[in-house]
Formats: sequence, C-alpha cells, structure tokens
Amino acid sequence: ITDAIFGFFMIILKWIPCESYNIGNLNPETSIIELVETNKEVISKKLTYHLIDYPDGYPQDDPMRRSTDISEAQIQLRFESRI
Repeated sequence: ITDAIFGFFMIILKWIPCESYNIGNLNPETSIIELVETNKEVISKKLTYHLIDYPDGYPQDDPMRRSTDISEAQIQLRFESRI
C-alpha cells in the first residue's frame, strides 16, 4: 500500500489534466500458499491447508495472474514501485 499511496501523491503533485495512470507493483504477487509457508516459519508451528479447485462456473478466460502496465506513470511521473 505504501507504493500506491506514494504513486497517488505523485499524481496529485504533478497533475496533468485529462491523464490517467495505473499504479502498481511489477513484482509477482505472493500466493496464499507462499503466505502460509512464511507464517509457518515465523510462528514455528505446523499449519495445514486444503486447496480446492476453481468452481465450474469460473470464467475460463480470466487470467491467473494480472500485471499492471505502469509505463505511463514511470515515464511521466518517474514512479517506481519500491516496497
């Protein structure tokens, strides 16, 4: 959220009329499984989880991962995600 807030402030401070920007992070997101594994290490306890398949009605064309194009913010605002 820190990067997002910083990006939003940059948009406000360098306001360009009729312009819109995507603010995001280019690093891959953390999966729930990765989060569980990290928590297991931190709390030193055994955690169990159960994976379920996507429901049959889940849209097949919905991407598994989304990647925000922040190139406009990088060019015009010199925005870079850091955290």
